[in-house]
Formats: sequence, C-alpha cells, structure tokens
Amino acid sequence: MMILASAMTERTAVMYQHTAVTLDNLQARWYALAAENMAAALLQRDALDSPSQTNLAQTWAQEGRRFTLDDGEIRATIRDGHACFNLNAIDHRADEAGDGTPYPTDVFVRLLALLGEPPLRASQIAAALGDWTDSDGQPRLNGAEDEVYMAQTPGYLAANQPMQDVSELRLLAGMDAALYQRLLPFVCVQPDDALQVNVNTCAPPRPPCWWPSFPAI
Repeated sequence: MMILASAMTERTAVMYQHTAVTLDNLQARWYALAAENMAAALLQRDALDSPSQTNLAQTWAQEGRRFTLDDGEIRATIRDGHACFNLNAIDHRADEAGDGTPYPTDVFVRLLALLGEPPLRASQIAAALGDWTDSDGQPRLNGAEDEVYMAQTPGYLAANQPMQDVSELRLLAGMDAALYQRLLPFVCVQPDDALQVNVNTCAPPRPPCWWPSFPAI
C-alpha cells in the first residue's frame, strides 16, 4: 500500500510539473503574439503618418521598448528587413555588372573587403555562398559543393536551395567565427532573391550597410 501511494504521489507531481510547464509555454506564446500585434500597430501608424518613407526617426525604430508583466517584462525591437544584404540575392549567374560578375556577388565581395577580408578570400566565400544557394551541384570558380563539405568531420551536403536562416553562413567553406560575427549586422535572409537595401534604416555600425552597393565608395 505504501509503495502504491508513493508511486501515485510521484506521478501526480510529474503531471503537475508537466502542466505547469505547458501553461508557462502557452502564456509566453500569447505574450509574444501581443508584442507582435503591438509592433504591427506601430508600423501601421507610422505608415499612415508618413506613407512615402520609412526611416529611423519614426516611432517603430525607437529602441528599448518594454512591456511590464506581473512576473517579468517583454522587450521588443523592430528592425527593417531591407536594411541589410539579402544573402539569397547572390544566386545569380547572369552578367549584370558588365564584367562577368553578377551585381549581388560584386556587392557581397565589396562588403567582405570593407570588413577587412583580402580579395581572394572574399571571392572564395562569395562563390561558396552562390554554390550553397543555387540548385545545381556544379561548383563555381573558387566555390564549394558537396565534395568539399563531405570532406569535413562530420561531413554534410551543400543545401543547394535558398538560405532559410543567417546562421547557415557558419557552414560555408572558408567561413570562421570571427568573420561570421562581423557579417551579422550587415546581412539577412529574405524569401526572394531581390537585393533592395533601404539606406534610410541602416543602423549605426560602420561601414554603413549601403556602402558596398556603390563601387566608388
């Protein structure tokens, strides 16, 4: 009887803990949705006030928004998804720069150069990014496909599809932790291959996110 009572008590405690965790997760989800709705309201208000522009002087761009809760607080930050280099834009093979180099590739190479990378390494990483995001298994000049990644320990394959998250950069041939951290403020992943940088919402880090887009700078 004592063994049975002990087992029932333990099971009840486990069920209670599981229920508490589930309720906490559900509450956190609703808090996150509330913050998202608040952000949408701010964006809508700024769009109505200034329909022809988006810039860092608007209400949505204010840092340090906090929402006090009974048992904590929510901190919310809104960033423009176009104030960065879209990594998926590099999947272009057409001659857009007039010298055989697609314009997005040229921009990414210049960004790497501005961050201190030598020309050869910048070209290699740009080529590896192009091979990672394109749909074929044919390596570009200085690029990397499956045979390069399978030689790693453990081995893996090139994605051969658009990036889903910026963190995939860490898997690129030639990438290291230091360069990855330097790139983070300037790159993003969007669901298309467009390269459209909003210079009005580029944050303070130097060089500004729009510098690589202009060859003369």
